[in-house]
Amino acid sequence: QELGQIYSSFIFKVIPWIMSAVIFAGMIASLKLKNYAKYSMVFIAAVFLAKGAAAPFSYPYIFGFERFYFLGVIRNPFEKLGIMLPIFGAILFAIGIRAFFQWGVKRMGHVTTKLIMISVLVFCSDTPGRCFLGKFLVARNFLSK
Repeated sequence: QELGQIYSSFIFKVIPWIMSAVIFAGMIASLKLKNYAKYSMVFIAAVFLAKGAAAPFSYPYIFGFERFYFLGVIRNPFEKLGIMLPIFGAILFAIGIRAFFQWGVKRMGHVTTKLIMISVLVFCSDTPGRCFLGKFLVARNFLSK
């Protein structure tokens, strides 16, 4: 296996979906907050612009290049606009975590919600943490201990 056996497991395939769900919740929560709605709009625009002329929703992008010459500056969009995705995604991730925390406090209590949030953040930071430690391609054997 190219990345090691652990990265093929179900848990590691779920991590990006957890992060995407939190960002989506942050988008919804930011639309409800007057001061933060602009982050959600810029993130959606960045997704469509960084996607470029790939299907679906390619018609407005191609239409813009055919009608407006000055848009040629963003001809290769991911190089120029792709940096907006992680920047605004991080902001929406924080807003999403806050929204989930407020939702959890109402339903489960303060302490339980804090424990769940900390465990989710540690769980999601496992893969990037290994990249920083230089252990990304090292396979771990959990059953040997």
